[in-house]
Amino acid sequence: MQKTTNKSEIYEALYGLHSGIQQFLNSLDFLERAGLGMAFLNGYRLLAGQIHSGINRAITEVLTEMEQSALTELEKEKSGMSSSTAQV
Repeated sequence: MQKTTNKSEIYEALYGLHSGIQQFLNSLDFLERAGLGMAFLNGYRLLAGQIHSGINRAITEVLTEMEQSALTELEKEKSGMSSSTAQV
């Protein structure tokens, strides 16, 4: 992942993925209500759920790493500021 990627862009992408998966599920619901006799629709729902969960988990891990890295940098800055203030 590039360091130039900011968290808001990641959250926007995640929102788009959630919206797309929800639209997919809504379409499956419509097809089921239409009574087309497509017995395998539940299998697609399960796959969508697995994809949804997998994406959430992966992105959560990446965001956790980003937050930890940002926290470490802030702590270094704070430590540096404390040292320079103490010398004044």
